[in-house]
Parts: sequence; C-alpha cells; structure tokens
Amino acid sequence: MITLSPDQSGALDHVLSLLHGGARVVTLAGAAGTGKTTIMREVLDRSGFPFVLAAPTGKAALRLEELTGQPAMTLHRVAYAGARELDDGSLVFHRREAGSVTPWGAIDFDRTNRHEYNDQAAKLLRGLDRALLIIDEASMVGTRIMMDLIGGVDVDGRQVQAVLGEGIQILAVGDHCQLPPVKAEPAFDLEGADARLDRVHRQAEGSPLLALATELRTDRAVLDRHHLARYGFRARRSSATELGHRIAVQLDMVGSDFVVLVSTNRQRLAVNRAARAALLLPPMSEGPACGERVILLDNNYGIPCANGEIGTVLEARPWTVQDWLGEAACGWTMTVDLGDRVAQVSTTADAWTRTQPAGKGGRVLKSERDRLKRIDYSGGLHGVEAGRVRGQLVGCAPAYAITVHKSQGSEWPSGVFVMSRNDWLGDQAWMLDYTGVTRFRETCDFVYGVNA
Repeated sequence: MITLSPDQSGALDHVLSLLHGGARVVTLAGAAGTGKTTIMREVLDRSGFPFVLAAPTGKAALRLEELTGQPAMTLHRVAYAGARELDDGSLVFHRREAGSVTPWGAIDFDRTNRHEYNDQAAKLLRGLDRALLIIDEASMVGTRIMMDLIGGVDVDGRQVQAVLGEGIQILAVGDHCQLPPVKAEPAFDLEGADARLDRVHRQAEGSPLLALATELRTDRAVLDRHHLARYGFRARRSSATELGHRIAVQLDMVGSDFVVLVSTNRQRLAVNRAARAALLLPPMSEGPACGERVILLDNNYGIPCANGEIGTVLEARPWTVQDWLGEAACGWTMTVDLGDRVAQVSTTADAWTRTQPAGKGGRVLKSERDRLKRIDYSGGLHGVEAGRVRGQLVGCAPAYAITVHKSQGSEWPSGVFVMSRNDWLGDQAWMLDYTGVTRFRETCDFVYGVNA
C-alpha cells in the first residue's frame, strides 16, 4: 500500500474529482521527483475507468510501460491512421475519422503491436460510457495533435472535428519546467495545471543533483559554475577529443548505461566523431561496427522499435540490392541489443553516413524509401531482399552523445552534461539546463568549452 504525502493525496483527490465530474481534459503538472508517476498509477487503480496510456514519442511510450507495467503507445497512433512523407522529408499525417475513437470498442488498432492498445482494455470498453486517455510527457505535446484529438478552430478559422468520441476523457501529465515541443506551441498550460506537485520526494530529498535541478526550476536560472559549487559540483573545460576519450573509458567501465548530453547537433556530431575515434571504430563510410552504440530515429511497429531507443550493435552486415535497370540501394542490417529485447533493423548508407547537422541527418529520406519500393516491386531475388529491408528500415546514428531535446522521456544513472551558452533559446535557456540535469538519476559530471 502506497502512502501518499499530503500534497500528493490532495492532487490525486482533485484529479479524480474532475474526472468523475466529466471534465474533458484534466492536467497534472509536477517537477522531477515530485511523484507524478505515483499519482498516475493511483489514478489507474482508483478511477474505475478503462484506460489507454500514450506518450508523444516511441521512447517515452516505452518508458511509460516500464513505469506503470501497462501497455502504452505513441499519441500519433491514437490520432492518426498513417502518414505520408513529402519530398522534403516532412510528414503529413492522416487523421482517423471524426469521433471514431470511442469507449464502445471502435478503437481500431493493430493488436499484434506491443505498443498498441491491450485486448483486455478493449473488452472493458464495450458497453461503457467513458474511458480515459492518459498522456505522459505532456510538455512535449503540440497544439496541432491535440486539436485533431479533441477538435477546435484552426488558424484559418476552420472547425476541426475531434477524433476522440465524447466518452473519452484526457489526463495530461507532465513537467511544467521541461522544454516545450520543437517548432510547435505547447498544447497544455502546465504552469496553470488543474493539479500541481511542487514538493520533491524522489531520492530522499537529499540528492545534490536534484537539489541543483530544483534551484534551476524555482529561480528560472541558467546553469553556471556558481550554481554547481553550491551543491558540490564543479565544471571543467573539455574539448570534443578529450570527451571522446572519456566516453571510451566510461563505456568500458559502466557499459551502455552512460550518456553525454549536449545542446546542439553540431556538438553531438563532434563528440560522436571523437568517441568513435577513441574507440578505434572504422570510418562512418564502413558502416556500424560490432559493439557500437546507436540511437534509432524512427518508430517501426513491425520490429518493434521506437524513435529514441538506444542499443548496442551485436552484428552488422552490408546489403546491396538493385533492379533490372541497374538502380541500386545499399546499407547495413544490424542485430541490436535494446536492453529488454534484441531487434533486427536495417538502415541505408545515405542515412548512416549523412553528417550535416541541418536537415534530416540520420533519418531515412523518402527518396531512399521510394528507391527500395521500386526495387521491391520489380520482383526477382533483389526485390525479395529489398522488401525484407523495407520491413526492417529505420534511421539510426551513433549515440555516444545525444541532444537534450532528444533525451526527453529518458533517464540514465549517470553521465556528462555539456554546459553551453544557449542564447538562441531566449527565455527558455534555463529549461534546457533543467531538462538536461533531470535526465540523470544519481550523478552527473559537468563540462564546458566543447565546440564543433
């Protein structure tokens, strides 16, 4: 039996009261360590509603499964029935029919998908007049997808019909101090949430790292060496090359459960290049190496794998296919240890070796997918192989360093945080520092001066 603190008990009672009162959208906000997950579990146990768990990204959905012990999916799988990729690499999502997601069992999801809706809950839905959609990491959700879910008036003044039927209520849970969604307005006002948790409980309230994060949050402060000194930390200057050697040593000591968080893609690329050199890995042009740590950049529900998952390459072998006109595609197929499972994934040579920080670096572009499709449809042995590759296809990149934006929804026991001047973020610069610090559960080393 979980014993809730007075503030947690009050937040839980208020959330349940609003849900039982029929509120369409209820928001619960809380900083790192205040007990948001605890309240979420209690809502699942006490509300009496059948429920669906969702998160903005595949990695966050997997994390939600770990925390609750219940199946979870991406929010896009709730709202959309697929997507079309444009030539510039952007995605156009196909909305589900208005009102098609209802509490009467009309949610049409692929039951074979481990990230999808669970059959038991689907049976519970039939004949009931309400169900609950719980959205974790709600700070990352933009207004567009929420409008598609619950309806509203778009920027052109047109009425958007809701995908969710009237019987679906939403509980949005998130950290009001984390970074907002990229290139989108936040869907929820978590600063003014219906219920908010402010008292830190995690790590016995005595963690210097969590105390540092709390100061950044309460003072809206940008991280500097004075903040670090107050909690027993210090920052030291480090080049990308020095940090690459540090990564090689740490990975040898603690394995894959270690990461370097950076602010920009330029820093990410520089540190990853240095780490690969220190680990004596072959050039990028020769493909992923056995033992290499990679981050997956696409959701693939057939494998299954999620955008943002990090794993270790156990085996990599090249593939090349071509059609009868000589059009060819090539890349690598990898066996990747993702921690709780081993997955077989493929990527293209263009995606793996693309190193420019701008654009869609690391993602498999539409032109590459179309080339494989044409080879697949041409038939013959090459077509069979192209079809197999297409079924395993994901973008991936080295993952010794990742950006703070990409780290949202993940946690590590320890790692390195690269301090930077983030003037380009304006008033949100403190949010990047807070988000980065709260990705680590136990300890973190701080460095500065890492330039591309």
